[in-house]
Amino acid sequence: MSEQGADKYGENISSGIKCFLLMLGAGGFIALILWQLPNLANLANLANLANLANLANFILAIKS
Repeated sequence: MSEQGADKYGENISSGIKCFLLMLGAGGFIALILWQLPNLANLANLANLANLANLANFILAIKS
């Protein structure tokens, strides 16, 4: 195999490995987000409940 052909195949292999690692990282990031999504949703619900409790206390304070 000529040196130019070897360089060409080496670039293809390098490009493929870079693409594989990039996709592996992106997949891991998406998996991490999906894994923590229930916790984030629960945290948002707790924040809404706290806001509703504060609103109820505010309304009761105004009423009395």
